[in-house]
Amino acid sequence: MLDHDTGKTAETLYAFFDLIGQEQCEGIETVTIDMSAAYEKAITERLPNATIIFDRFHVQQLSSHAVDEVRRGQHRELLDAGATEEATVIKGTRFALLKNPWNLTRDEGRKLRDVQDNNTQLFRAYLLNQTLASALDYLQPPRARRALDDWLSWACRSKLAPFVKVSRTIRSKKEGVLAYIQERLANGIVEGTNNRLRMLARRAFGFHSPDALISMRYLCCGGIELHPPLL
Repeated sequence: MLDHDTGKTAETLYAFFDLIGQEQCEGIETVTIDMSAAYEKAITERLPNATIIFDRFHVQQLSSHAVDEVRRGQHRELLDAGATEEATVIKGTRFALLKNPWNLTRDEGRKLRDVQDNNTQLFRAYLLNQTLASALDYLQPPRARRALDDWLSWACRSKLAPFVKVSRTIRSKKEGVLAYIQERLANGIVEGTNNRLRMLARRAFGFHSPDALISMRYLCCGGIELHPPLL
């Protein structure tokens, strides 16, 4: 598995591929990336045997951003129309709309019910977001494909511009999105490790050489276990 977090441009990946050589490139079977066109281009050109998986977190992030865009748009429209009471219902609902249903607090559940009763478009955006997450939870690829196809049709017909845009993006990347169902690989662990490494680098400010930072990274992330004698 090759994670994408090695840089932000195709040139960075080209340099990495040059470093490991053609034989190693041909041996790479799976790559998880976000939906960067630069990453996809470099991988397609240099990794002939690799299956591209679009990271589930980034796929769902597109949908979550669409929900928030609908929420902000509805709030502006209601205020412009002088419907302050309806706009008040939407205010403060961001986290309730984006959280998993089983993680909602009592207050967040009440806010979500208020949205359901008072704003059809925003509640439709909420359901679209939850349904996409459910489609990606299926373990059987044929079932996941049917669920994703149903979701794409619904999003395209939703009359919610942010979700129409997201549906077009996901449709163009559908096979890479569905590859997650088959392989169940994502970037969460690797990105968590990268965040930890960045935290260690901040702690290393003022060190006289990189040796101390390298040692700290091995100590904290290398699986080393210390068992000092008990006094």
